[in-house]
Amino acid sequence: MAATRKTSRRSMEDIFQEIINDSGSEVESDSDSDEESDENADPVIPTVSATGDGVSLVSTRRGRGRGFHAHGRSHGTRSNARRGVRSTRGWAGRAAAEFVWVNPSPRHLDRFDGSTSGLNTSELAPGCSIMNSFRAIYDRTFFQLLKGEINRYANQTLTDTDRKIWKPITFDDLHQFFAMVIHMCLVHKPTIDDYFSTNAVMHSTFPNAIGLGRDKFKRILRYLHLNDNENYARRGDSNHDPLYKIKSFYDHLIPKFGSLYKPGASITVDEAICPFHGRVHFRVYMKNKPNKYGLRVECVCESTSGIVCNMEVYTATGDNTVEALLTRVLGPFSIKGHRVFMDRRYSSSVIFKKLREMDFYPVGTVNKNRKHLPIEFKNKKLKKGERITKQCGDILATMWKDVRDVYTLSTVDEDAMINTNTQGPRYGNHETLKPASVVTYNKNKAGVDKHDQMASYYPFIRRQMK
Repeated sequence: MAATRKTSRRSMEDIFQEIINDSGSEVESDSDSDEESDENADPVIPTVSATGDGVSLVSTRRGRGRGFHAHGRSHGTRSNARRGVRSTRGWAGRAAAEFVWVNPSPRHLDRFDGSTSGLNTSELAPGCSIMNSFRAIYDRTFFQLLKGEINRYANQTLTDTDRKIWKPITFDDLHQFFAMVIHMCLVHKPTIDDYFSTNAVMHSTFPNAIGLGRDKFKRILRYLHLNDNENYARRGDSNHDPLYKIKSFYDHLIPKFGSLYKPGASITVDEAICPFHGRVHFRVYMKNKPNKYGLRVECVCESTSGIVCNMEVYTATGDNTVEALLTRVLGPFSIKGHRVFMDRRYSSSVIFKKLREMDFYPVGTVNKNRKHLPIEFKNKKLKKGERITKQCGDILATMWKDVRDVYTLSTVDEDAMINTNTQGPRYGNHETLKPASVVTYNKNKAGVDKHDQMASYYPFIRRQMK
């Protein structure tokens, strides 16, 4: 028995040499089935030393600490050889070669075609009233859709008792309803009933002025609906649309954003939240927002005014990678030369290169641990006020020490320091030297935040049961 084991056992050096030879002969074929099985394999990291007699195996480490294995076919060593070849020939290797950082040189890249910016004068005249702006967005087509869906939903759900008092709503009813909603956004009271109260303290004359009673307002609010429930495909169905309940309104609103107003040179991309406590699987929690629960919305806003130019609701379906997301929301504004400002959630060297191919000029902060940043950013320790700048093509990368390290990427700024007037509770008004990319970003980053601020002044958040 011992003799059998002895004759069947070979030296580890011979086994490893055979595996290397075997793997090298099969790397070129690289079949699809091996590619699929290799994606989920544990990383195997062989440590090899060269000797006069050839290659000798020192150790092999697995990602999960399973110990020492030499047989590649059953434990992944041959796949690891293939993985090693892919890492040098694949996307990561090519991307690393594309980002070679050098000392910055003078440049001027910013170019914006502003011939179509501003209001669409064929639909909205300059200096038009607020009512004209409202009617341009919520036109008769929208009210026709809303009237039909409310009456349809009421007929589907009314009880015999309610059917006796229900009257189909008209355009005038909807106009009165929205006028009351706008009034409630401007004048805040604890409950809906308080707006129709005859109490001397809570009394409001506006409902009587427009001829809208409390019961009619509540009935319209109860049966407010935007799509036919009969055609709704439930979750799990191949035709399921997470936004089906609001799809008609969503499809009406997004084109209006693009047709009525064209943004100026600078636009901001950021996430906003629409407060919502209903039961949908794509509701999110965002701890840094004033309203922490709701629907996440990726917004494109003009940096100066905060006007929403495009948006997309996150539904936890489809391709939600940063590159795909930015391609969708920024696509309508390509080939115009817009400056795009974004925070570190979106920024990376790869994303900036992609946006430049779409004729955008991105600027933003970036995480230190993003791939393809200058190696100096990870190894260098700076004193306050010092900076490091590197350039790769159109992208200028800056590391600047303020209270902490600040990392930015920019395609519009020069390598320069700008003297700024800073206000603070500790030192009062004082001048500070900041990199040009930091100054530009701070000036234009708050487009979506300004929109959130303006919307927060006119809330209409009411608990309502259908």
